[in-house]
Order: sequence, then C-alpha cells, then structure tokens
Amino acid sequence: MKESKATENVYMNNFELKKVKTNNEKVKKPMGQVVSRNKKGRDRNSSVILYVLLVISLLLWVILGTVAFLKYSKISEELEKLQMEYLDIVGNVSVHLAEVRLEQKEARNDMQSALLELQNNTESACRCCRCKRGWDWIEGSCYFFSTDTQTWEGAKQFCSSKGSHLLILKENELTYLLEYIDSYHYWIGLKKDTKGWTWTDGNTVKFSKWAPGEPNGGNNQNICVEMHPNGNWNDHDCSAKRNWICEMEPKDVHQNVK
Repeated sequence: MKESKATENVYMNNFELKKVKTNNEKVKKPMGQVVSRNKKGRDRNSSVILYVLLVISLLLWVILGTVAFLKYSKISEELEKLQMEYLDIVGNVSVHLAEVRLEQKEARNDMQSALLELQNNTESACRCCRCKRGWDWIEGSCYFFSTDTQTWEGAKQFCSSKGSHLLILKENELTYLLEYIDSYHYWIGLKKDTKGWTWTDGNTVKFSKWAPGEPNGGNNQNICVEMHPNGNWNDHDCSAKRNWICEMEPKDVHQNVK
C-alpha cells in the first residue's frame, strides 16, 4: 500500500516535472520569436530613419541649390545692373568731357577774340595818343583829311599851323592812303615853280601819278597839283578851293601831340 503510494507519488512527480518542462519550452519558444520580431522591427525602423534622413538630405540639397540659384540670379542681376550703371556713367562722363572740351574751345575762341579786340582797342587808343584829335594814324604817320576847302596856299598855311605840311606823296604811300580818301579832290604839297614841279620841302618830283593828258597847265606859273579820289594827279590853278591832306612825320608827332 505504501509502495503503491510511493510509486504513485513518483509518477506524479515525473508528470509534474514533464508538465513544467513542457510549459517552460512553450514559454521559451514565444520569447525567441518575440526577440526575433523585435530585431526585425529595429532593422525596419533603422531603414525608415535612413530613408527619412536621405529624404531630408535631398530636401536640404534642393533647398540649398534653390537658394544658391536665387542668390546667383540676384547677383547676376546686380552685376548686370552695375554694368549698365557703369556704362551710363562712362557715357555721361564722355558726354561731359566733350561738353567741357567744347566749352574750353569756345572759351579759348572768346579769349582770343577778346584779346584781338583789346589789341585793336589798344592800337586805336595808341593812335589817338599819337595823333591829334581829328587826325588818323596810318603806317607810322599822322594824316589830316579836310572836310572843307581852301586855296592851295591857305591849305599850306593850315598844315604849317598844325606842325605838319601838305602831303608829300611817296609811291608806296599811295596804296594805303586811297582807303581813307573820300570822293574829293585834295591839294597835295606839289607846285610848279621856276625849277619845275617841286614839293614844299624843296625836293623835285621823283615819283609821279599824273592822270592821262596831265599836266596841261602850260606856262601858267600859278599851277598846283590836286589828287583825284583814284590817286591820279591833275594840275590846277592854285587859287581854286579844294580839300587838302596834311601829313605829320613820325619825328614830329611826339612834339606836336598834346
């Protein structure tokens, strides 16, 4: 009886042991599966994270590329704008330089004109200083062209009273005097005497400008010479009244100008 219970207890203990072992095996098997599943889950999560990081990296590159492109475009526009402004500045400077050169040229021309005018005024002033009022400074001498008339002798006395003499004409003198002669007949300092045609300074004629057919006064001793507006000479009665020309030589100018 006691052996049967002991056997039964052993049997029961073995059965319980197998049952516990079986339960342990059942428990152990699901734990391995759980570990395996957790490992696969971690791998999947790592892949997802990598994909996310990759996508984020791509997005960052796209964003950086876009920003860089926009920056490049903006810089290009600014450079183009600066280049246009530079060209405008260069163009404006060129135009301004051209205007300055033109103004300088005009100023130089104005200065030259003013200088020429000053020289002319100075020359005119000097002429006025060198000659008496009413006289003309011509090629180094003072000349008086009368507007009224006198006999030859009266004209001679007038010139003497002014410290001058009736015109003693020289060949080269006639060319520039014609510019000042009006449409008058002028007594000059030439008269016929016993010696022939003689100037008022006593010298005989070495140069003549007789008009065609002149002189034709014959033996008349009271014959003087008048000069026509074209410069030709004509002998005429000294008692006739004509305009006259007085001449003051350079050596006499300073003595008679007051």
